[in-house]
Amino acid sequence: LEQAAALWKRRGQKPDELWEGSALAEANRAVARCSTDVPVQVQRFLDAGQRKQGQRIWRWRALVMAAFAALLGLVGVFVLKERQTSLQKSLAEHERAVALREGAETASRQMSMLEARGKLRLSLEAEDSPNSRALWQRLNNEPLVWSVNLPEMVSKVSVHPEMRYVAASVFG
Repeated sequence: LEQAAALWKRRGQKPDELWEGSALAEANRAVARCSTDVPVQVQRFLDAGQRKQGQRIWRWRALVMAAFAALLGLVGVFVLKERQTSLQKSLAEHERAVALREGAETASRQMSMLEARGKLRLSLEAEDSPNSRALWQRLNNEPLVWSVNLPEMVSKVSVHPEMRYVAASVFG
């Protein structure tokens, strides 16, 4: 131990020549068991080794903490991106519901009730709103369910007893 300390001093006390790990721990145990006074140079050598080992531990801890902070930063970015994506999706669904409701209103003005009801149902599935509910009520109160323009004058009409089918004849 004294020879190692003397060699370390002669070579300019370079940090890379200090003992570390199990060698340093064994040297410290030997000094603790020693009943005589430890030479100053040996104590300096061991203290410098302890400081170097402590610095290495702190560097390792700092590296782990930096990696953890970077990981937390990445998680934060992903959470922010997910939130933005969710908001954009909600906005797109809202705009889709509004467009379908407006299409239903247009179809009802053109007396295309089947189309109006279908578009409004899709709008309500996407988003419930007071305007959509009001239009739904208006469409439910409308007796016309379906209509079609035929090329000629209808001569005969027959309605199924359950009101599910209508037959029309355009040829006398």
